[in-house]
Amino acid sequence: MTMAAPMLIEEPDIVTCIPTTHQRRLIRGFNLSEELAGHCAKYLGLPFYPQLLKKTRSADKRRRSARERNEQPSGLTYRNTSSAPNLEGRRVLIIDDVMTTGSTLEEAARILKHHGAISVGGWCLARTPKPR
Repeated sequence: MTMAAPMLIEEPDIVTCIPTTHQRRLIRGFNLSEELAGHCAKYLGLPFYPQLLKKTRSADKRRRSARERNEQPSGLTYRNTSSAPNLEGRRVLIIDDVMTTGSTLEEAARILKHHGAISVGGWCLARTPKPR
């Protein structure tokens, strides 16, 4: 069995994940993307920064069309704290649990590149059929 090529051309320097809202985390008790990313970072021997991005508001896109998903911002922001790494010239790998249209990963990549990352790639556990 062969694996598909990752969505990252160069080897990453750091790993992060797509965050969840505080409310969703309280309901579930965990963030699946963060759990997956932590294991991937450990396996790859890379630093893991789970708090690099923050979700400021819920953007529930589960029942929306592809066009609506792409038009609605996900509520992601960069968490500029003293523990955040300098992204200048770094290659970042983002881990997400499920991807539908890719709009959240695209927004996360745009934000990280705006803060200095030279390359951003994404790995997802599952891909759902695109909504019509």
